[in-house]
Amino acid sequence: MRSALIARVQDSDPQVLASLYEHPSILNPILLSDPQAYIDSLANAIAYPGAKPKRNILRLHLSYLTAHFLNAASSEILQMIFDRILFPFLLFSKPRQHTAELFWDVISQNFSASGSAPIFELLTGCADVVKDAKAQEISVDSMSRVNFAVAARIAGKSVHDRLVVSPELFFVCIENIVGSNTCSVHFEALIKKLQDLNPHVKVMGYLIAGALLGLLSGCHQLAAACKVLQVMNIEELRGVEDMPEDETLLNVCSFSPSVILFCLTLWMH
Repeated sequence: MRSALIARVQDSDPQVLASLYEHPSILNPILLSDPQAYIDSLANAIAYPGAKPKRNILRLHLSYLTAHFLNAASSEILQMIFDRILFPFLLFSKPRQHTAELFWDVISQNFSASGSAPIFELLTGCADVVKDAKAQEISVDSMSRVNFAVAARIAGKSVHDRLVVSPELFFVCIENIVGSNTCSVHFEALIKKLQDLNPHVKVMGYLIAGALLGLLSGCHQLAAACKVLQVMNIEELRGVEDMPEDETLLNVCSFSPSVILFCLTLWMH
């Protein structure tokens, strides 16, 4: 029965999925008995490179996942879900604008400012950035600035000046990567994202890496910059559909030329 239920996760019929998730108290123990198989199936359905789930399908999956499944999952499973299911949807891009908005709506509904699962400390305050931005007219430029702001928040940087859509989005980050007790663990996970097959994961990874390098100093900055440089492959970011031909990926992805130059300088020395 478990295998049959996990297989239904990849169904494209919203009525089938609504029935699957109708009784979470019954479904949870079944899926938690083999969480790896469930996450694999869900990742293939909605987060695999090239996957384009309809928004009503995505909402059904994310609503069950964030409101029910996560509450009973172990820290190891939570980390896996963050990396494989949630992270691919952080980035705003023109063809996926409404999908990103839906994702952040679900995050906002299920993870309040008071916090929830500790593994999502990296998302602290990010939903507020997106929520405030949605109150304004959304354009390609403003989506880029929101991506900057979310990445800076995750990295642990104050959101200000060029990073924000409006002054109302200014606030000081109190947690996230730099403020985390597991900073090194988060950084190693970030390095893996720079090599991910999903271009949306890779772009957001470079955004966060750029903000993070600007926060570090001394030998820590040197070591981090060298690790980023070792895995850097900007050309692969062209997998994101709406990258303009007349703009450099450094500008679009916000991995600033100054950061690239800094990495190259360290490498040469």
